[in-house]
Amino acid sequence: MPTIDEMFPPSPREHFEKAKLALQQVVCNIQFPRQLRLENESPAAFQDSIKQTFPLYQKGQAIELPQGVQIPQQVLQLMAAQAVNPQHQFLTEDKKSTVALTPETLTYTSRSYTSWETFRSGLQQSLSALNREYGIPFFSRISLRYVNVINKNQLNLGNRRWADLLKTDFIGKFPLEQFEDSTQHIALNMRLRLPDGTGTVTIQHGFVFVVGTQRTGRSYLLDFDFHEQPKIEIKDAEPRLDHFHELAGRAFRWSIAGELRTALGPIPVADRGDTKRVANATQ
Repeated sequence: MPTIDEMFPPSPREHFEKAKLALQQVVCNIQFPRQLRLENESPAAFQDSIKQTFPLYQKGQAIELPQGVQIPQQVLQLMAAQAVNPQHQFLTEDKKSTVALTPETLTYTSRSYTSWETFRSGLQQSLSALNREYGIPFFSRISLRYVNVINKNQLNLGNRRWADLLKTDFIGKFPLEQFEDSTQHIALNMRLRLPDGTGTVTIQHGFVFVVGTQRTGRSYLLDFDFHEQPKIEIKDAEPRLDHFHELAGRAFRWSIAGELRTALGPIPVADRGDTKRVANATQ
């Protein structure tokens, strides 16, 4: 079995100035034993704990998912469960980050990701409120998912072939490379057990056709979903998510070739300025 460094080779951490043109959303999902209080009571105390960051509230809205993306069966089951459970959503003022709370799950989603540190801060605030108000005994599943949808025209790479922009070490030999311009759909899905014993990763990549956004048209999906179950102690959750973040960064940097990396505008973390102003597809 390969080591974790062979599966996802270490590389210097970077920010990308144009990551907002690639990184569509980051999602952290936490599952826990069912809390009956969340079925029968409004989570007013929970809201009070996080409302400085998430001041807006709405109830029962369907979960939005990236268009054109295949959804793993486990996630579909979670969505089905949430469809019949009360769902409370707490949003930032710009509505780009959301904490969704049900009797069995807490899901933190950001569509304006700037850095892991900023994302982690919002997540910590939400988890602290959850544990303080409901005394969660342990988590039954945790996951951290980075969904990148890359439209090469947005990066002024419209005349370049995907086979030149993505590393063949990651995607393999591009199928029927000479027919790339005629290919309408390619979808590859794999689930790998992490060799360091910390969980599993589901990787989805391939062509997606996006409509109704700045990425309208044929784009390439790079979707990394790191997860662990069935039981995670509360104290172990945040270190494990830190580890998943590191691996997600390695996976993204490994998957893109030099020309795409240059177009995204890499900035070494040690040389960056204000982290809140620089988006980053690797964190």
